This record gives sequence, C-alpha cells and structure tokens, in this order.
Amino acid sequence: MIIKFDHLSYSCSEKEEESVIKEFCNSGSYRVQFHEKIKNVKIKENMMQYPSEFHGLTMLQPTNKNETANFPIEITSYPKVRGDSPYILKNGVIEFRTKDQKESKSFFRQMGFQEEMGGFYF
Repeated sequence: MIIKFDHLSYSCSEKEEESVIKEFCNSGSYRVQFHEKIKNVKIKENMMQYPSEFHGLTMLQPTNKNETANFPIEITSYPKVRGDSPYILKNGVIEFRTKDQKESKSFFRQMGFQEEMGGFYF
C-alpha cells in the first residue's frame, strides 16, 4: 500500500539514460543531485527480467522554478530492459495509456495530483 509519495522512479536502458536525464533537466525544473553505478543485490535477481550485476542510479531534485515539479525523480538504468512499457517520456512528461480514463483520473485525484490541461501534476 502506498501511503505517501516520496519520489517517482523511472527505469530505462543504459543507452537511454543520458537522454532521459536531459528530458527532465532541460526544462529547468530538475537538476542532478547525484549519479552513480551501484551493485544490484542478489535477492532482486528473481524479480528482474534481465538480471545484471550493476545498474545506474541518478537522483534528480526539483529546482522549484516550476511549481508543478516538486517530487524528486529516481532514474535507474540497466544494460537491458523490456521495451514495451505503457509509460512514455515525452517533453519531460511521463505519459501512459489506460483502459479506464475515469478510474485513472479518480486514482490520481485521490493521491493528491491536480488536473491541468488534460494531464495530472503533483
């Protein structure tokens, strides 16, 4: 159960990592707090489609220049990831497909997101 959002997580391939970081930072809403490569813990291997010994970890912090960007974003990058995610990063915005727009909107409103111009912001 999610009680409160602390940060958002976004996973990508190592090849996409640099462009994903730029997507979020180019708007001026986020800055890189740290970027490192860390060893995966063995217990995670059973949950991964493509286990790897290491993964990249980048933490982005909001600059507060844009009041809609106020959650830190954790970007994890792996050598190989599954390519058919319903989530798409486009112009610094994470978009997703849903089968039930009404229920999805209700969920995000209950979590404290605000609707603006057809999207939800935190």
